[in-house]
Amino acid sequence: MLLQVAAVVFGALLVRGDGIVPGPVFYGADPMGAQQKDAMTCDPMKFTMCKQQFITQLNFTTPSTYTDLAHQIGNLMENQGVPGFNALCGAMEDFVFCLGLGNDAAVSACYNVPYLVSQGVSAAEAVGEVGLYTGLRFQCGAGYQVMLNNYQCIMTVSAQQAGAMQTCQDAFTASMQANPNNKCTNLGILLDCDSSLYAPCSQQTVWQQCTTMTSNFFVAMPDCAATVSCSGAGAQYPGKVPVQTTTAGPQTTFLYSASIDDQGRPWNPAYGDISSPTAQSLAFLYSREIYQTVQSAFPTATIQVTGFMQVKTYTRLSATIRIHLLGEQTNVPTAAAIQAAIIAGAAANRFQWATITVQSQGAPTPAPQVGTSQGWEDAAAMFASSIDVTVDPCQDFFKFSCGQWQATHPLPAHANSVSNFGQMYDDLLGQVATQLDNYKDDGSSYSLSQAKVFWNICLQSPNMPLSGQSVISMLSTLGGWPMIQQSWSDNQMTEIGQLMGKLTSQYGLNTFLSAYVDTDWKNPTNWLFYVDQATLFYPTVYYQNSQISNAALTSEGNYMFGLAKQLASINNQLNGAAMPTDAQINKDVNDVVQMEYAIAMKMKSDDDRRVNARMYNKFTMQTASTRWTFLNWNNYLTSVASNYFSPTVVTQGMFDVQELEYMDSINTMLGQYPKRVLQNYFMFRLVDTQASFLPDLKDEYLKFKHETEGVTALPPIEYSCADSLINAMPYIGGRLYVDSHFKHLRGDPRGGLATMTVDVQNQFRVMLQNLPWMDQVTKQAAFDKLSNYVRNYAFPDWLMNNTLLDAVHPKMFFNLSPQDNIQAANTKLIQYNNWYQFRTLAPGFPVDRTSFVSTPATINAFYAPEFNSITILAGIMNPPFFRADFPQAVNFGGLGLVIGHETTHGFDDQGVQWNGVGNLTNWIDNQSNTGFKAMAQCVIDEYNSFCYPNITPSCINGVQTQGENIADNGGIRAAYYGYKSQIALRGPEPRLPGVMSQYSMDQIYFIAFAQGWCENASPQRISRQLLIDPHSPGEWRVKGAVRNMQEFADAFNCPAGSFEAPANRCNVWH
Repeated sequence: MLLQVAAVVFGALLVRGDGIVPGPVFYGADPMGAQQKDAMTCDPMKFTMCKQQFITQLNFTTPSTYTDLAHQIGNLMENQGVPGFNALCGAMEDFVFCLGLGNDAAVSACYNVPYLVSQGVSAAEAVGEVGLYTGLRFQCGAGYQVMLNNYQCIMTVSAQQAGAMQTCQDAFTASMQANPNNKCTNLGILLDCDSSLYAPCSQQTVWQQCTTMTSNFFVAMPDCAATVSCSGAGAQYPGKVPVQTTTAGPQTTFLYSASIDDQGRPWNPAYGDISSPTAQSLAFLYSREIYQTVQSAFPTATIQVTGFMQVKTYTRLSATIRIHLLGEQTNVPTAAAIQAAIIAGAAANRFQWATITVQSQGAPTPAPQVGTSQGWEDAAAMFASSIDVTVDPCQDFFKFSCGQWQATHPLPAHANSVSNFGQMYDDLLGQVATQLDNYKDDGSSYSLSQAKVFWNICLQSPNMPLSGQSVISMLSTLGGWPMIQQSWSDNQMTEIGQLMGKLTSQYGLNTFLSAYVDTDWKNPTNWLFYVDQATLFYPTVYYQNSQISNAALTSEGNYMFGLAKQLASINNQLNGAAMPTDAQINKDVNDVVQMEYAIAMKMKSDDDRRVNARMYNKFTMQTASTRWTFLNWNNYLTSVASNYFSPTVVTQGMFDVQELEYMDSINTMLGQYPKRVLQNYFMFRLVDTQASFLPDLKDEYLKFKHETEGVTALPPIEYSCADSLINAMPYIGGRLYVDSHFKHLRGDPRGGLATMTVDVQNQFRVMLQNLPWMDQVTKQAAFDKLSNYVRNYAFPDWLMNNTLLDAVHPKMFFNLSPQDNIQAANTKLIQYNNWYQFRTLAPGFPVDRTSFVSTPATINAFYAPEFNSITILAGIMNPPFFRADFPQAVNFGGLGLVIGHETTHGFDDQGVQWNGVGNLTNWIDNQSNTGFKAMAQCVIDEYNSFCYPNITPSCINGVQTQGENIADNGGIRAAYYGYKSQIALRGPEPRLPGVMSQYSMDQIYFIAFAQGWCENASPQRISRQLLIDPHSPGEWRVKGAVRNMQEFADAFNCPAGSFEAPANRCNVWH
């Protein structure tokens, strides 16, 4: 049965057995020669990514052949009926737009036989795959109307007439063997024989089935396309006697007749002539979802469609759609309800409609019911325990949404903040810890066994404290720490370039120069080595902000003095070394702090580093050595390379130096400081990385943390060790979490995540289309970027394969021993992570845009501009952001917002600097850029006004946070529209039960949005966030975003002029 059902989609004979031809044999012309590759070239990485998106969206398993995929499609259509077919066509449309924004040239560059064969696909398989695509494209395009109106009949005939179809095929095979020169006539007879079986459905169905089969057969027999065609009476072919056709009778009476007169949209000439089949196919694709909104909103109705999208002029498309609901219905929706569904469908498809008329009869839709499922119950309980009903949501929506949560979540001793994010991460750490506790090494994975080794080392570290001697010995190998010795000579210091390189490569510590690897920003298929400005003890702003610099430097000096005093005492006790005086230590501390402050004042602030093109400056070692002489470049680059990659990649090649003015400044400055000051600084920074492991230094470490962050204790050892493991072994930590959290779930939740992502991104596309300040050329560039987004969901598939997991943890660089102490284990893991990063510099190492940019075991999501990818990680797919059985209002308000936020990042002030394939290039025209800057400036000014009166600094830095604020404001809007499009498709959701039943589901959407940012924070934490974080504090993320949405004010009936309904809003992407 499944094969027959699948045949409905891509040809009645193509998917039977091994296909129409067993093996690479073709009737007539060789399709390899007849089908020329499109002038465009196929992007194989994007092709693979888009196909995987199609598979994931439909919750299919990855097929091994096109026949395997046909089976899965047949299963979907048989078991899920019209909704399954609509889901199939929706995935098909998303695939087309993923690959080329509907551009057939981009699609056919990949879907043609010569190209597929060039990629190693067998000729027979290539013919089948291209036929599969063309059949799907027809059924979801020009054949869609007939399919919908005759769906059940088509399914029934496909099942009941399987034997007759086989007879048609047998006759075709016999004819080809007897007279192969008449192949086109033979093909026409086959098409006529097979398609005529569908005559009981309608004459249109005969045509539709015949055309579906030609879509496939013409791939294998392209020279028959000129002589074989389909009509309402079946196939037309050489020698056929014309058949009289009859006209279908009048339609049944209807409850509704709705018409949309679309104002039209500009036609992109890249898609071909507007009167071409390509244009018509796209027209049907665009129109399909308008039908879907009505069909899904009113599932009990029988719907018949007449009249679809049509070409109105040579430059624009227009649509007239009539939807008839046949027969008697119960709970018939109102005319307003069906009009709302049509409007939602039109909006989802970027239509600008002129008029909508609805004629109707029937009773109004009953009031929304209250949901009683577990998901509704749990969501209601979560919100009821969080909101504070004594607060006016129109004056302080954060306090309204989170007030009760804040009252019941005091700060723990080991943290300077507590939040829903933090609690989610604590839960994640607990799951990873349980996995490690229970792990039994069966030899199946070297990587997982190494994780168990580290786990045991870390848990035992409090009982096996490191001696101060181990740190002193480490310092001695690097020239010693002058501050803890009575005497030290300059000749003990290693050349500065070699020492800085070794600190980076062996200890993961960047100092006056920072080294990392990224894609070559202007040649993004290659990797490049980058040298950036300093990474100091504090973030740069701590030194450059006069309000807090004195206090910060005093705290750093006290901490440095305490560490030096303790280690000097240990050195004296264990090695008999003479103790330096307090006065000498104080002098050394002051010299170091003053030097660091002077260097910091030459650095560029984060606000000054928002234009990436300024930081793209390629040098060779020779040109760098000529301009900057304060270090030996060969020593530095070779030392950074260590055993990770061949130093000649950078010593004989090109690398990027990001901050030229900074480099010019320290080239002069560093020569003015004695080597003792430089060495003291380097060794202090290294000791700081070890302080939390040493009982002798831990008191100084905690004293500093309390003074600067407000914490009074270290976290529990199990949580600390799980966190350390995830940071040091990101993919292994991710695997442990996925094993713990996802394996008990029914089905793969990534399918729902993919669907939500498509919904939200479609709505963001609508927002871009409607922008008044962006011209059409720039909009097209923006659409191209959006269509090129790589979407990574939860975790990569390879993570669950032990062989592939072990491949990225080779024993040469990943070799913990049970005899290692925690310091040795951490050093080895730092070196492993350096290898993992720097290995990409090997010649020819590929850039994979689908790479996840973080461990799945984290509560976060990312946009990576150099990949043009968004990554929604497994850890954030939990309450309050998401649960599969939560209402859509909750999931869209939570995780939908995250998706919208990350999508919008591609278009914030930094994201717009990169194009669709991660190339640093300008694609926004001057006029549009002016409009964008005006939008951004409104956000900057608004958030500059959000302040904390008793904290220094007191106000948000609008420039520093503009990217995240724009993403919040754009994301909440795109997710809201995505939610509303789902409601238009599925109908209104029941309200939450209990006390939450008083809130509409629109209100619940906004309450769900706020839950992610519920938090309590110490003044030190807020101060640090205001100084360095590109994100605004949670309170203002909530209040700032909702006050810029009229939909929020409407949902809560906020009076004009209230704080959350200001007279003047920032229209972000709106």
